Amino acid sequence: MNTLDKNQRYLIHGFHYEISRNGELWNTNTGRLIRPGSDGRYLLRKQKHMYRFTLGRLLYAVEHEVSPDSIKGIVIMTEDSKPVLMTRGDYCKKVIIPFRHSSSQRDLVQRYREAVRIAEVMIDFYEKSDMEEMTSAFTTYESKIKGYMYSGGFTNSQDVIKEAWQSIITRVISGVCEKKLFTIDPYNYLRRCVRSYFCERKRERMALVGTPERRKGQITYDEILEML
Repeated sequence: MNTLDKNQRYLIHGFHYEISRNGELWNTNTGRLIRPGSDGRYLLRKQKHMYRFTLGRLLYAVEHEVSPDSIKGIVIMTEDSKPVLMTRGDYCKKVIIPFRHSSSQRDLVQRYREAVRIAEVMIDFYEKSDMEEMTSAFTTYESKIKGYMYSGGFTNSQDVIKEAWQSIITRVISGVCEKKLFTIDPYNYLRRCVRSYFCERKRERMALVGTPERRKGQITYDEILEML
């Protein structure tokens, strides 16, 4: 599949949808172009069931000619935009868990030194109101956190990544200013914020799709797609 035209559509096994490598999803019954939701995932219907898949999972399914709902594990997109299947154990080790017991002594020393530096920055903020240094302690990780959103399989949409970062950094800086947040490890704290943010978005979507109006058929499938 990697050698084919990225604009060509490929049928998704078990679903009446086609997808191209550039992320365009089409309903083959209606001819309608399906846009990804606010988290970058696509909402697909199969008989009476609705599924939400990442672009990576759909491309992996097409590439291996399997149904996306039959894939066991987690599919992530590599930096060269290739879908790779990982077990949940490997995913946790390589993506979720940022710090391993096998870290070298040099790494540990560097982490402690960085923690001391951050502590001094936070002390200066509360004693001298040095807003610039405090803010920089978090915003310096912007590119890494955005990369984590992508490589971690949270979303492949740059618009969603930008929106998520703006929301997260606003919450974090506000928490520091309001004395509600204590951390000397901004990077890993921001990673936890990413996981919390997308969990919140998932709960919001589930609440929307699971409303009584939806179950009674008062809201159509297309209307749900428009709201997401």
